[in-house]
Amino acid sequence: MQERSLIAYENWRESSARFDYLVLGFIGAVTAYVGQSFNPGRLTLALDSTNFEILSLVLLVSAVVFGFKRAECNVEIFRLNHSILHASEERGAMMRVIQEGRPGFNVQTGDPIDPEHAATRRAELSQEVTHYRELSDKAAVTSMRFYRIRNLFFATGFAVLLVARILAPYEATG
Repeated sequence: MQERSLIAYENWRESSARFDYLVLGFIGAVTAYVGQSFNPGRLTLALDSTNFEILSLVLLVSAVVFGFKRAECNVEIFRLNHSILHASEERGAMMRVIQEGRPGFNVQTGDPIDPEHAATRRAELSQEVTHYRELSDKAAVTSMRFYRIRNLFFATGFAVLLVARILAPYEATG
């Protein structure tokens, strides 16, 4: 049963990361298109297509930046999750030594571990797990914040781009 949960989690994690990369790539492509097709005009304080296009470009570039920040944050979350799992597994090994009441061996290094050392190490590992969980929770909140900001900037930038493209023909004739 536990193996199925791990497989399901891994599939979700991969799908989530791929979707984020897809969205980031799409936003980057739209940004590159707008930047490539942008014809700088004279900047004025008027609500004209040039100003809307510049605003659109700024919003889309901001969306790309926040997309990258989200990807960085997610990588940090994966690192923290690895640290939590590693410390938890080592803590479990220390618990076995404590419960048996006789010396055991560190599976990773082969070093002997006595019950007193195992009790001390278990307490240290418990603190590490708590610390990593706090950092992971904060990183998850930050990642969600970057997700929302990225999407807001992209949607707003795209809407402003549409307004700029709609306004352009009317300015040429007006």
